[in-house]
Amino acid sequence: MYVSKGDIFISLTYLSSWLTVMSSEVQVSRGPVVIEAATPPVCSSCGKLVSPKEKGIKFLCPNCGSVTIWRCKMCRDLGVKYVCPKCGFEGP
Repeated sequence: MYVSKGDIFISLTYLSSWLTVMSSEVQVSRGPVVIEAATPPVCSSCGKLVSPKEKGIKFLCPNCGSVTIWRCKMCRDLGVKYVCPKCGFEGP
């Protein structure tokens, strides 16, 4: 079969217009949307990360009640002191 240059040009023109129409109709997903970054909990006494598997605890400051205090298992067992950054309350 013989194909002339004109046939190829018409085919490429048709293909180009078809791709333009198809690309305007297709919605492209750019992946998940991150609304805010999550920060891992940090022990208020020693500063290490409290992992989900660890038996850490979180509670509000007993004095002011507006700051969340995290304690890791080791600091709880050893009775290491913590300090509230807002009111300065020290606890065991």
